[in-house]
Amino acid sequence: MLEGGQVGPDDSSTALKLELVKSRWLHEEHFYNRVGTFVRPRQVGMEELPPVLSGNSALRGKGRNLNIAELLCASCSTWFHESCIGYQLGKLVPLMMNYFFVCKNCSATGLETFKKNQATFPQMCVTAIGNLMQASVKEGKPRKMFSKDHDIVPFIDCHWEGMTTMARRVTQSWHATIHRTLTKEVGTMFLCKDTSHDGSQPLYGLLGLQLTQIKPNYEAMIKGGHLRITEMGIQQAAGSVKGRNSRKKTLGDHGAGPSKKGRGGDSGAIKLPAHGYPLEHPYNKDGYRYILAEPDPHAPFRQEFDESSDWAGKPIPGWLYRTLNPSSALLALHDRAPQLKISEDRLAVTGEKGYCMVRATHAVSRGCWYWETTIEDMPESSACRLGWGQEYANLQAPLGYDKFGYSRRSRYLNVYDKANTSIIKFSKL
Repeated sequence: MLEGGQVGPDDSSTALKLELVKSRWLHEEHFYNRVGTFVRPRQVGMEELPPVLSGNSALRGKGRNLNIAELLCASCSTWFHESCIGYQLGKLVPLMMNYFFVCKNCSATGLETFKKNQATFPQMCVTAIGNLMQASVKEGKPRKMFSKDHDIVPFIDCHWEGMTTMARRVTQSWHATIHRTLTKEVGTMFLCKDTSHDGSQPLYGLLGLQLTQIKPNYEAMIKGGHLRITEMGIQQAAGSVKGRNSRKKTLGDHGAGPSKKGRGGDSGAIKLPAHGYPLEHPYNKDGYRYILAEPDPHAPFRQEFDESSDWAGKPIPGWLYRTLNPSSALLALHDRAPQLKISEDRLAVTGEKGYCMVRATHAVSRGCWYWETTIEDMPESSACRLGWGQEYANLQAPLGYDKFGYSRRSRYLNVYDKANTSIIKFSKL
């Protein structure tokens, strides 16, 4: 290899300049330029080529393996074994066509990018027939034609979650969709062979398509606007990526939506909570307890979950979040009787008729602690209680009503536990 990125080609009268991207070398005697064109070096032997970068090497010299999932990089057109990728891919099947993948050598961030798209039924049929062909070769009984009812449909039903992000169909109406897809694409994508004279049991196969040619059609994605070519390589179009919070972000970019205008003509602004707690929240009730959570930055595979669409419309896994603990002790908005009014700074509470209770945001289990409270206004002959209450203490009862709470009464300093009271007498020292 000559200096300046030039390679001596077969025809010495021409010079070919190569723009190498982080020295992406293939396992054979070829290597890629930026646009993925094969170039055969003449003056350089394989023993002189630099070693493959650690991490995502192109198949690591193993060659294609159609028995396992392999991904094609959209930027350098290099195949990668599933085992050579550090990204948590989830459920996959070999010979898939409905994904977008960029290796970490081509990524602007140095991290792999992967997104499994919703597969169309023709793509699912191609993947199913391709895997059935490879399985028959592995068993030593090569086949090219397969039955819809006995082979194709059972394979798709068994590997549905790995083939597509679409929710599994509850009914079997998709069987007829598979039949219509195979029949419609006969002559363009599939072959059809009748096993009997009446054609009651047709067999289907792939039309002129080798298994090694089953791959995502990145060119069609670029033409359709789903992918775009930038200076940093091929990337997903911003408008085509719809995540879990895409609708919320869209509303946030265009304001809070239609709202009533005040006298000054200004649109009403969204009132943000003082301490980050949502204004609309559930209350703890008998048998139901709610805990405010926050995203855990140390949760494993957080980035993979945010970029994946497999969990769209599903509950967020609990291991991605942790309990939110405010930096200071405040009055809990959710762990209180609903009739109590909490101030915006969450340091004052106003009661209603009858006894009810509110707990603080922090709990203690040992040591010496105190909570200093000032009673600003209280009707005559009324009282309030202050003390410790466990999580099972009844919020619609005074503190100390049951065995889960201990309290002192503001009048006479009575001590309450299990609804029993005792009076503490003070003596002069």
